[in-house]
Amino acid sequence: MQLGELQVSVTANRPLVTGQINGQSVRVLIDTGTSVSFVWEGAARRLGLPLASVRSVKVFGVGGEATVLGTTVKELQVGSYSASNVSLAVLERARELRPEDPAVVLGNDFFSQVVSEFDLAQGAIRLMRPTGCQIDELAYWARSYSMAELARPQIDNPQVRLNVSVNGKPVEAVLDTGTRTTVITTAAAQNAGVLAAPQDAGARAESGKMGGVGPKAVPSYTGTLTTFAIGDETVRSARVRVADLFRSDTVAETGSHISRPADGLPGMLIGCDFFMSHRLMILPEERKVVFTYNGGPVFQTP
Repeated sequence: MQLGELQVSVTANRPLVTGQINGQSVRVLIDTGTSVSFVWEGAARRLGLPLASVRSVKVFGVGGEATVLGTTVKELQVGSYSASNVSLAVLERARELRPEDPAVVLGNDFFSQVVSEFDLAQGAIRLMRPTGCQIDELAYWARSYSMAELARPQIDNPQVRLNVSVNGKPVEAVLDTGTRTTVITTAAAQNAGVLAAPQDAGARAESGKMGGVGPKAVPSYTGTLTTFAIGDETVRSARVRVADLFRSDTVAETGSHISRPADGLPGMLIGCDFFMSHRLMILPEERKVVFTYNGGPVFQTP
């Protein structure tokens, strides 16, 4: 049974849908990599939403920990989905929100409740509730498919996590539509033996900055993975971004002034480039993702 369909416009590897907050039009970013749906603070103030302090919630991501507030939206509509009196986090943004920027980020706390088919190449996300279906019947659009097993979901952090293989080494990854291009952390890349030195001329020529929910941008550059395997699909000589994504994500224990890295951070973000080159169906209860290859480059480097 199809519960709904979101019409998606992919602009510069950002999957966007139209929505409304209390009758006011907004752009919504689809981001399976964040576990909490939220509104940017600048947009919340522009929309006249009430803001309240939130003490018990911490949000970590690329660039460090984000400042969190909270709000209640009387009427929220995203595509054909609508809800009333929705509690959303409000995150502070390091730079000013531009008119073309999405005001709302729809995270995996939403998508983890249903089966989701991501057909971004055709501009659609379909929300499903299969009944009495076998796994091999779900990739209805193809004769054959690939499949990978998802990690057991965390109640307080419902990301789409799975183990992939980089040069034969296991790496915990997140399926993350909110990341424009796939990126592997410096530590995971070093462990797999794929990282060229940052001062290498070729890497330096392709260096750049990456940002996320946190206030700090992190430097990145291009590395080559000899092999990348997800489920039974293997990609060879894959060029992806390498960055020390979470170096600012630290916490201090009660009674201590010494910070340590935050727990549960992945080694790889499989980004929108992978979603554009594949058609995927994510099944949270079965802890499976089935997918087929559309063609073209699996990964992109900006």
